[in-house]
Amino acid sequence: MSRHVIDKPRQPMSAERTRQFLNLQRAQNPDRASLMLQRRMRKRPSQTRVREYLRIDRGNLA
Repeated sequence: MSRHVIDKPRQPMSAERTRQFLNLQRAQNPDRASLMLQRRMRKRPSQTRVREYLRIDRGNLA
């Protein structure tokens, strides 16, 4: 019995094809630096205001 037309051994991925795949993946995902900026804890003005009021209330004027 002979092989079917589509029965061919799989060819390994070429380096160029892998590179293109990785470029597509990188383009879809956000940059690492922007992720770090998004996850960074933000200082809110209300937090600093309360902290300053408490500092003054404790007697630390400088």
